[in-house]
Amino acid sequence: MPSESRPYLIEPEQCRRDMHALVTGSFDPVTVGHMDVIARVAKVFDKVTAAVFVNPQKEYLLSLSEKTELLHIACLPYTNVRVTGDSGMVCDFCREHGIDVIVRGVRDEKDMAFEHLSAEYNYTHSGVKTLLLAASDAFRQVSSSFLKERLIAGESVGDLLPQGVEEPFLNMLLQRL
Repeated sequence: MPSESRPYLIEPEQCRRDMHALVTGSFDPVTVGHMDVIARVAKVFDKVTAAVFVNPQKEYLLSLSEKTELLHIACLPYTNVRVTGDSGMVCDFCREHGIDVIVRGVRDEKDMAFEHLSAEYNYTHSGVKTLLLAASDAFRQVSSSFLKERLIAGESVGDLLPQGVEEPFLNMLLQRL
């Protein structure tokens, strides 16, 4: 549906390079799917913030600082991407940091329904619109949950993690043993 009927969404053609984009997620841990979205956003916007947020309804494998550290490592190739973590609300973060657009990756219909609700809430409380990016076909099945399932099954997860993240991630897990 066009964004006219959903004022909380922004269309790609309405985006400008000078907008400050926010890519949010729980990044538990950051995956190649997350990085595909961040890389695509970094090509469109001059200023990008990738922020780890805490969803109180989720149980996490990693702490906020650990997730932020891994995301920072993954984002090193992108000079226009700043990484941070926050335990507050996305709408408050947008107001406090001059965010112009929130960008979210969407893998399937379940994601789409959730992201519409989040986008409407954030727009109502901050005035910031959301750009929904369809996941690239190569990464549609990649998620932090899938990564955790493979870990539990004793399978390798290196192909699901961005370059430079596997070793520190596994070390973080080993420290818990």
